[in-house]
Amino acid sequence: MFTRASRLETQVLQLYVAAYQPTGVWREIWKHLVGVLSPQITKDVEGFVQSTPFNAHAFMSRLAAS
Repeated sequence: MFTRASRLETQVLQLYVAAYQPTGVWREIWKHLVGVLSPQITKDVEGFVQSTPFNAHAFMSRLAAS
């Protein structure tokens, strides 16, 4: 059974992966998962992706621990 914390962690991991997809894709996933996509969210996510390489090692470690 999933706890609220595990559901939140799953959603965060989904949003993290989504952020590194092409612009149209990540925006649609974000709206589907969160329901809101503001100009500020768009700016912050795109800035984060530009300045932060995808951390595959940490992602896979978190995924394996779930």
